[in-house]
Amino acid sequence: MGNLSRIFTALPEHYTVTDFDIHIEDSAKSYQNVQSLIAISGELLKSGAADLGDITSIMTTDSITELKRTIDKSIAKRKAENDTIGQLQQQLQQYEQQAQEMNKANTQLQQQIQQLQNQLQQNNQAKMQLEAEKLAIEREKVKNDKDYNDKTIRVKEQQVQAQVAQMFDENPYNDKIKAVVG
Repeated sequence: MGNLSRIFTALPEHYTVTDFDIHIEDSAKSYQNVQSLIAISGELLKSGAADLGDITSIMTTDSITELKRTIDKSIAKRKAENDTIGQLQQQLQQYEQQAQEMNKANTQLQQQIQQLQNQLQQNNQAKMQLEAEKLAIEREKVKNDKDYNDKTIRVKEQQVQAQVAQMFDENPYNDKIKAVVG
């Protein structure tokens, strides 16, 4: 078997390179573009636009089209990550605002609890004062009732003595009773 070669002949009326989106590039220009993009890959890494995996893919790329795809994917991935980070930061700010509002509400509730405790203490003191006044009134009433009862008893004793004296004065046997009693 010998060296076989095929020759491809494209007749413009039957086949053109633009029909299949085929582009033929200058290899020297393509090589320079690849080298330029590889040179800026360090800057992409420093700026955070690409990570080490993306840079490795860029440096091992052979064609400019593949290199562009790799860079575009890396930029799209970073953009998605940045969007996610932005959303998470917004959520974090919302949570921080909610936490601040809850802290304010907690402080207000603590103040209300303190006020209610103060009112309860004042009410308890007032209740104790009323109980003390009620007890003093009850003591005064008991004392007055005792004084009244004592005076009533004295009056009744005096009435009894008066009745006894009256009976002695009217009784003919007074002298004999006085001698026995006295």
